[in-house]
Amino acid sequence: MILAISGQALSRRKPLDQVCALFNRLDVRLIELWALNMPGGDPGFCVPECHYEGRDISKARDILSAHGIGVACVTTDGGFNAEIVAQPDDYLAALKKTVDVAVSLNAKLVNNYCYHFALGRDADIIPLVNVLRPAAA
Repeated sequence: MILAISGQALSRRKPLDQVCALFNRLDVRLIELWALNMPGGDPGFCVPECHYEGRDISKARDILSAHGIGVACVTTDGGFNAEIVAQPDDYLAALKKTVDVAVSLNAKLVNNYCYHFALGRDADIIPLVNVLRPAAA
């Protein structure tokens, strides 16, 4: 069995190299990577923690490789943040960059949350679909 763990909870407490070292001690081989796991960032965005822009992908790749950690998926949590959801162009740009990062790090999956796009059990998901289509293309 290959174990993967989300890097989200540790992202605010430890830099990626320390997270990977912990994963090595626990025999974890894959990470669910979040923007906050990666060095760098661009504080100019309305919700910088939802963006991979300005993050050092090469350094993250080197850290992951040095520890033998693969990327199970690259995650954006913008859908949990009402401020970025209210700006669909910003949200779409962040999502597209997430896809680019996943490709760059050989991750086969992108995890995208949709909370504020589809609140409630019978919510209309068309607004979310309209944002996801261009990112999927």
